[in-house]
Amino acid sequence: DRDVTGVQTCALPISTHGRSFWILDDIAPLRELAGHATNSASAILFKPAVAYRMKHDLFLGTPLPPEEPQVPNPAIGAYVDYYLPQPATGEVVLDILDKNGQVVRHYSSTDKPVAPPKDAPIAPRWLPHAGVLSGGSGMHRWIWDLRYARKGEDVTDDVEGTGLATGIGPQALPGLYKAQLTVEGHLFTQSFQLKMDPRSSATESDLNAQFQWSRRAFNDLVSGSIAVSEIR
Repeated sequence: DRDVTGVQTCALPISTHGRSFWILDDIAPLRELAGHATNSASAILFKPAVAYRMKHDLFLGTPLPPEEPQVPNPAIGAYVDYYLPQPATGEVVLDILDKNGQVVRHYSSTDKPVAPPKDAPIAPRWLPHAGVLSGGSGMHRWIWDLRYARKGEDVTDDVEGTGLATGIGPQALPGLYKAQLTVEGHLFTQSFQLKMDPRSSATESDLNAQFQWSRRAFNDLVSGSIAVSEIR
């Protein structure tokens, strides 16, 4: 089938004789897994689907009560699926690289979960919960939020609520990227496309100017936050 953007997709509808109906999105990894059946002792990095550079509605709103039946919307980002035949004995690393081979985002199974802010004025369930890359056996899905992050520094502490710990940096430009998975010294790489929201009228020049400004502002924010931390 094809989605609203005209991109080829693979989905599996499932229904019952009652009133239930589900859609299992993106079954491409299942089909790809069949080709690895004879080599199941090796880790597998599946080819990510095309990702789209989109943004959520700016109105955050109030969460529905926990007893209200609801299903979360799919997260916006690049979906990276990988399979480990057995638990990894060491660190599992996932890097997102741009077309020039520069690391845009770095994730590790040794990362520490980001603790919720102390004395937050809202309930914890209102806040996003970032997970940690898994090194356990089985199928795993990791979602890159299409943003850059800090490099070479401890990001476990959020400074003054800036969001630095969660990597809320500049939004990546449309183009070709690579997912690079490292498991026990073995490297697995898959390329994927990041495309612009087809509803947007922004030009390439607009996006480049926005990106350069955002990168300068984010670097200044990082430097200022580090300075405040050192002063304290």
